[in-house]
Amino acid sequence: MRRPPILFAWGGAALFAALGAGTLPARADEQADALLKEVATATKAAKTLSADLTLSQEVKGQPMKMEGKVKLKKPNLARIELGPPANQTVVSDGKTLWMYMKSDNQYLKRNADVNGLNMFAPGAFPVSMFFNPEFTGLANNLADYKMRVADKETIGGKECQVIEATAEKPISHTIKLYVSPAKLVTRSTIDLKQGQDTIKLTADLSNVQVDQPLTTAAFTFTPPKTAKLYQPPKQEDMEASLVAVGKEAPKFSLPTPTGGHVALTDALKDKKAVLVNFWFYG
Repeated sequence: MRRPPILFAWGGAALFAALGAGTLPARADEQADALLKEVATATKAAKTLSADLTLSQEVKGQPMKMEGKVKLKKPNLARIELGPPANQTVVSDGKTLWMYMKSDNQYLKRNADVNGLNMFAPGAFPVSMFFNPEFTGLANNLADYKMRVADKETIGGKECQVIEATAEKPISHTIKLYVSPAKLVTRSTIDLKQGQDTIKLTADLSNVQVDQPLTTAAFTFTPPKTAKLYQPPKQEDMEASLVAVGKEAPKFSLPTPTGGHVALTDALKDKKAVLVNFWFYG
């Protein structure tokens, strides 16, 4: 199963856990503390939420964006549909948490948490906070945040209060939560800094509707008959597939965020060796 550039993940995702520490860190100022409590109260009171969702990232000045829709209903019903490049559907029907990848025609399934606590979405705080406004169960010692209320900003024609949290662990990063007049977080940004490079992740909810009727039928899901259950490779199979030392690496060509391709044969031209580092965050 391929990993999309921004990936909704199951509970315990390392990035979200690291950046989603408790909402009341030791170094929050009184104003931020009070605003966070207002957000938690308003979020807990909301029974349903429907919205358009936009996820975007910018890496070394190269932007990428995905659009989709979300429907959320307490205690643990959710439907999140993302368009390209992810082409991904995440559904919690109250008992089972499904993730279907259309491009691969594969799906994952897990037991749904009774309170929706495993509906984590790395980088998309407005979604995960609907079920978990206080980040219950996430360790709050992974980063020592400095938190404050920043200057107000206008988003989508509405003036939002901004909560800003910065930390140097596990890597240098800044999180901003944009609080709407209804005291709900409808936008979040995460700036990750490593050396001279910066990665910016943004999650926006627009056309937000709260406490509108949503039937249970809106959260049903059945994988296509042709879809296959994703089975992670076994460790011994992965080791057997490794290229032996001294052997030539297999040729490959991969798409880039800007729409082009990078091929190993091109990278090897006029060079004795090329170091290839495959990575993803999620």
